[in-house]
Order: sequence, then C-alpha cells, then structure tokens
Amino acid sequence: MLFHCYGKSCILLNYDGNYSFLKNDLDSSEWKVILPYIEKNRLSSFPVNEGLLTDNLTYFQNSLSSPHMQIRLIDARSSPNTLSGILLITGNVPPQQLLRNKNFPIQAIYLDASNSLFCIREWEKYCERRQIPLHKTTDTGCICIPL
Repeated sequence: MLFHCYGKSCILLNYDGNYSFLKNDLDSSEWKVILPYIEKNRLSSFPVNEGLLTDNLTYFQNSLSSPHMQIRLIDARSSPNTLSGILLITGNVPPQQLLRNKNFPIQAIYLDASNSLFCIREWEKYCERRQIPLHKTTDTGCICIPL
C-alpha cells in the first residue's frame, strides 16, 4: 500500500493480517493518515527482515518477491544493476539517474508524493515513450498493489 503523504514516503506491506513498513518517513504526529487503514483491516505489526517472510514472499535488498511478481523499492540510495517487475519510486529519483538509457523489463511504475512535480513529469515522459503503465498517488491518493 502506497499512502499519499505530501513530501514523504509511507509504503506499507499488508500480508495475511499483518503489516510492516517497507519505507516510512512519517513522524508520529502524521500517523493519522495510516492508522484508519491499519485499524479497519485489523492488522498486527510484524518486523520486515531480509529473507523469507512467508512461504510465498521474500524481501531482499529492497525487493519484495512472490511467485507472481517482483516489486522493487527505489529511493535516492538505490543503485540497482538490473530492474524488473514493478518499481516503487520515492524521494525524487528521476529516470535519467536510475536507468541511464538502459531498457529493463519493467511492468509498471508507481510514484508516491515524495517525488517533486518535475520528477513526476520526467517519469510521465519516460513511461509514455516506453508504454509503461504509470500510477501516481497524486492522482489516486493511496494505491494498493495486490500480491
């Protein structure tokens, strides 16, 4: 779940009645944005450690993998050699910085509200040229990606 929190990132993994943050820049006073979701879904907290999370779900080096998909969290500290599956872009990482004219098998790109308008426009151009689906919390609010 990508929450729309202006200028910040909040990416929550909701799996089998439990939740953990893959990324959370919110301070405690800003939790009012996400608490209704956690309470409504009656989620219990669990820590995300690298490795096997469940029989069908692994998390390693900012990459969440299930038998059906791979989701990669990209922020300013990321420097992946290869990219595939679904990309979650946070923290103003423009396509020029990340992709450097390489073509990767990207299924979709998701942008949260931590990205500037300039960065979002750069991703819009990139995705339009390559016909990659682009989803933005600025358009839809929260975004849920089914595993």
